[in-house]
Amino acid sequence: MSHQIIFYVEGYAELEFVNEIIGPHLNAIGLVWHKPILVANSVREDRTARGGVRKYGPIKKDLQRLLAQYGGTDFIFTTLLDYYGLPADFPARNDSFPGVVTPLAKVKAIEDAWRNDINDYRFLPNLLLHEYETLILSNPASLLAGYPGIQQAIEDLRNDIAGFQNPEDINDNPLTAPSKRIIRALDAYNIRYDKVTGGALAVLELGLNTIRKECPKFDSWVKKLESLADN
Repeated sequence: MSHQIIFYVEGYAELEFVNEIIGPHLNAIGLVWHKPILVANSVREDRTARGGVRKYGPIKKDLQRLLAQYGGTDFIFTTLLDYYGLPADFPARNDSFPGVVTPLAKVKAIEDAWRNDINDYRFLPNLLLHEYETLILSNPASLLAGYPGIQQAIEDLRNDIAGFQNPEDINDNPLTAPSKRIIRALDAYNIRYDKVTGGALAVLELGLNTIRKECPKFDSWVKKLESLADN
């Protein structure tokens, strides 16, 4: 069976990431992918970007509608949403998990609860640990693609994250999440970080191989998608 993958993504930067990097990679190994679908509340009525996941209810309705619309067994639905800032009404978001102490374990528990709530074997939930900007921190120098001449800001950012084993370990505190660290590093030199432009260019500069090498959870998700080519 030739699987067809439908991506449900948080915003325009993630949409571009699928269109330019993940989708073509999957296409090269024989998988079909469709134009990514933005989450239910990511676009205002005037079609401008709102950003962020605000409530779980509209997302659940969206996914259930899409799963019903694409009824074939060859369709696989997966997501590209941030763990950071996930709303409180998300499945298992505020649960306590005895023995679960790492962010990775918590995210996996939430993904499992989400899968159970949607209750469709074609649904493959994926949350970025902790957010889209985690990918950029695979190599902060990638920001030069959108912000030439910021070498000192890049060095400051490298020093800021030097104590972490990999970018996915960088936490989701409102002051120290990956995006906040990037914003702070650029702000010091009067440069405004923009996810949809500068952030997207940085990820395109990185390429899939670098991100997979530095972000093990992300790599695990891509491997799951790749395995569909063998089934």
